[in-house]
Amino acid sequence: MLALTPDVVASQLRVHVAAGRQEILRELSGVTTAFSNATGVLAQSAGVVRTREAQRRSVAYAALAGAVAALVAWLGLSGPAARALPASWQVPERLAAAAMGQDRWAAGARLMRGADASAWRRLGRGEEIVVQNRRVLDACLKRAERLGRPVACEVRIGG
Repeated sequence: MLALTPDVVASQLRVHVAAGRQEILRELSGVTTAFSNATGVLAQSAGVVRTREAQRRSVAYAALAGAVAALVAWLGLSGPAARALPASWQVPERLAAAAMGQDRWAAGARLMRGADASAWRRLGRGEEIVVQNRRVLDACLKRAERLGRPVACEVRIGG
């Protein structure tokens, strides 16, 4: 996946989108044909000539059906398209944050808190310990790097 260039990914994405579009167009064509047949049968059996208002309603319904079909296609193809792009682009993460109406940091925190509230609390407590012991931990880390081995550190918790 890392060897893929943006041009190759874009080409593959165009192929997948074109295939999805063709499938949707085939389905839409079938729906349109069925709709036309049903409309024709109704018009013949009732002997009714459409008025302008009836024609407008029919066009409005067709437009609404087209909008719904487009929305379904967009929703159905956006996820696979986002996942087909290189992971370094972080498109799924960006889409998730946009869907939540938050920046990626806040959206990630909300997702983690929602996934496992107790783990989220433990993470918060761990951050408090690090903040309270910042100088001790920094000095301990420098000593471990200088010695090239793990070292014991004393930290204070609470208060």
